[in-house]
Amino acid sequence: MKKILLFPLDMPGYAIKLGVFPLTFTFTELQKHYAIERMNDALSNKEKTLWFYPIVEGGAGSSFGGGVGIKAIDLFHEKYQLGAYYKIHINLDQYAHASFGKDNAFSIFDKPVSYEAITDFQRLTSVDYYGIGNSSSRRNHSQYLINNINGTFQLSIMPVKYFSIAPHVGFSGSDTGKGHGGGHPSIETVFPRSSLVGFDKWIEYFDAGIRIANDTTGNVFQPRKGGTRAFTFDHFQNFGAGSYNYNQYAFDIWQYIPLWNPCITLAIHNGWTFEQASGASQIPFYRLTTLDAWSMLRGFSRGRFRDKSSVIFNVEYYFPISSMLEGIIFYDTGRVFPSVKDFSFNNFKYSAGGGFNAHIFTVMLFGFRAAYGGEGVNIMLSVTKRI
Repeated sequence: MKKILLFPLDMPGYAIKLGVFPLTFTFTELQKHYAIERMNDALSNKEKTLWFYPIVEGGAGSSFGGGVGIKAIDLFHEKYQLGAYYKIHINLDQYAHASFGKDNAFSIFDKPVSYEAITDFQRLTSVDYYGIGNSSSRRNHSQYLINNINGTFQLSIMPVKYFSIAPHVGFSGSDTGKGHGGGHPSIETVFPRSSLVGFDKWIEYFDAGIRIANDTTGNVFQPRKGGTRAFTFDHFQNFGAGSYNYNQYAFDIWQYIPLWNPCITLAIHNGWTFEQASGASQIPFYRLTTLDAWSMLRGFSRGRFRDKSSVIFNVEYYFPISSMLEGIIFYDTGRVFPSVKDFSFNNFKYSAGGGFNAHIFTVMLFGFRAAYGGEGVNIMLSVTKRI
């Protein structure tokens, strides 16, 4: 009787299992011939403390590309962690990242303290822009160029179990310009420059903030029970010409609910972001909060909706396909809005889709998503580390 009642919930899983059968068969054969283990050995050292891994990504308005990364988890045999990657896309967008830190590096009042220093660089030649607001039109699809560099230093203190406090300071600098090579008109030919706050300027920020979180998942890479509840505050202080100071408040909640099988999980997510300009300051258009395929509204292309505030709700259903493949079906809804007083439950955007994760080996996760949100189908692909 239980299997009969639960059969409707299993039907989408059977459909995805049928669709990815060739992939399942391939992975099974690779596993039989120990190809996965040999690949794991080739990409890591004997102690499994240093990995090199490939990166492949693209889709949903972002061009395809890839690169290479490195992750060390026991540098100098002192448990220092080092991570870095470089990616380049076919449209010559470039991304670079490096991080260095240590877990439980020292103690304050007998409480463990970790630290991490992070730097990122991006050069994007054709970032998509549709205007500001929840009703922005696809007909206004335009593009701009941005160069961006960030540096952050963060401490993480755990005063009690499952609870962390992480203050941080950082620096960022960005400049924007005319988009080119993306197949759409440059941003300043579609929108008046008066509406493009900070366009064609080099803007620098000092960032001071804090993240307070409760995490009971027990698994950073594949949480399937418990949940996370986090609040993050940032003050971005502009220095140099212009007045672009603002505060950002973000609330993020994930809850993972195991169902009738330990491998079958329902995940529920809710996130809110609010940006508030200081005094007479304005927020640069490219720093407005965004909802799109890469920020959990997966049926809409990159950069689709922007404003000073946003809300997103997600429901995800995970189920096993094979020992190496995990299926996912999801539903997203959200919207952007100018401020709290302008929020309403009208005109929410919706998207739904599915996909799978391939747990190929310890240091890699292959992800595929397909989603529809009323403006076409988005296909998203990613291969990245999971250490």
